[in-house]
Amino acid sequence: RFMLVRESDLDKTSSAFERHGGKAILIFHLIPGIGAFISIPAGIKRMPIRWTFLIYTILGSFLYNVAHVGLGWALGSQWTLVEQYEPIVKYAVLAALAGGIIWFVWHRWKERGL
Repeated sequence: RFMLVRESDLDKTSSAFERHGGKAILIFHLIPGIGAFISIPAGIKRMPIRWTFLIYTILGSFLYNVAHVGLGWALGSQWTLVEQYEPIVKYAVLAALAGGIIWFVWHRWKERGL
């Protein structure tokens, strides 16, 4: 039904989430802007909200915040250094994401002969 996503891709993702669901939630909560999206496969797989999902979400959010507080504490008065290099890091991450998406789409189109 989808041009670039095969049923086998969904099956692999589903089985990986079943094996590593808690770890996936924890890791995805450590990635800025992505943490909210891990709730979708957790809901699809009907992961128990009360203990499993809640514990991994709290732990992931806690570690994310501890990392940021720790960075702030370590940088102290040199916070202007972060301001100086933040655009470089931001554009490097965006370029890597765009490159990955372009590679994926190109690879799938090439396989389909489009």
